[in-house]
Amino acid sequence: MNLIQSKKFLLLLSLFLTPFLLWSQQYEQLRITERFIQVPMISALDQLEDQYRVMFYYEEEWFRNDTLNVVLTNNTLDESVRKILTGKPYIYRIISDRNVIFLPKEKAAALLKQMTYYSDETSADRNVILIGDEEDAGKLKTSVISGQVTDGKTNDPIIGATIQVNNLPQGAVSNVQGNYRLTLIPGSYTLRVSSVGYEQSEYKVRIVGDGVLNIVLIDKSVSLDEVIIYSERVDRNVSSHQMSIIKLDIKGLKQLPVIAGGKDILKGLTAMPGVKSVGEFSSGINVRGGGEDQNLYLINGTPIFNTSHVFGLFSVINPDVVESLALYKGHIPASYGERVSSVIDIKTVNNPPEKLGIKGGVGSYDSRITVLAPLYKNKIFIDLSGRTSYSN
Repeated sequence: MNLIQSKKFLLLLSLFLTPFLLWSQQYEQLRITERFIQVPMISALDQLEDQYRVMFYYEEEWFRNDTLNVVLTNNTLDESVRKILTGKPYIYRIISDRNVIFLPKEKAAALLKQMTYYSDETSADRNVILIGDEEDAGKLKTSVISGQVTDGKTNDPIIGATIQVNNLPQGAVSNVQGNYRLTLIPGSYTLRVSSVGYEQSEYKVRIVGDGVLNIVLIDKSVSLDEVIIYSERVDRNVSSHQMSIIKLDIKGLKQLPVIAGGKDILKGLTAMPGVKSVGEFSSGINVRGGGEDQNLYLINGTPIFNTSHVFGLFSVINPDVVESLALYKGHIPASYGERVSSVIDIKTVNNPPEKLGIKGGVGSYDSRITVLAPLYKNKIFIDLSGRTSYSN
């Protein structure tokens, strides 16, 4: 355009921005028939100006490198301009019968002073959703946005979802069908959508006219720290279903009382409930009122028929070689056979020693000695144990 045309462009642009501008519809009567194939955009516009007495107002630098490929067949001016600008980032307005003003889309709203930016994002964002037809930019004072809020998994409508306009005291709430309706002036906004049990979503929108925006919300996922639950069984102190049993291991055997400078396994059992000594000078025991001959004594599964010497004063069991002891006072397992009173099951050392070991003791009425010697790769060993009294 020359200087005169530039002045006309500025003049008509100021008229275009005036809210009281009267729009004429007479340009609909004009019909255009032309064919432009690989024709420079500016040359095509100049040709239309000369043949159809229309005026186009624009900056030459906008179309300096553009070519036009369009066929016009008895089209109105509005239809013709729309075809010419197809695929190009410009909008147009027809003023005063045959005057056409071109404006860049990204600057049209600012020029029209109708696009207010309420969004937090000031830079260009490719994720901005356009609502409405860009050709309607600047025509409407308010725009209506409507749509439905649905569940992302089930597609069911979400009732009571809140659509809040960021930085403005405006918003909407979805109804029982999940639908909402929001009236805003054209501009750029950030919409925050939230509902109980769903992740909050944000939508950056650019509103130029009435449109539909359907919103999808996803179930809210809560990240929990590791939870460790400590508990104990109700019967945590029950290690076996066997009743009326007393078990002693090496640690328990060491706690048996010492008698006359030495320990006697059988006499030590008299400290247990339900067990009583036969007499002052006897190693025999009575269990729950039973006789001494009603007890079964076992060492490594072998019965012992005579458990004492010197008229019952000393027992034959060397405490140094005993590893564990179990006294069954009732409900005797069937594997032990029929016994009226009790079973005393004694187990000797069963773990092969790593090296030669000698253990013994000297008492006031007896002495004892135990020898443990490994023979083959911790699998075979010798266990020699003896006990003697001074009665001879």
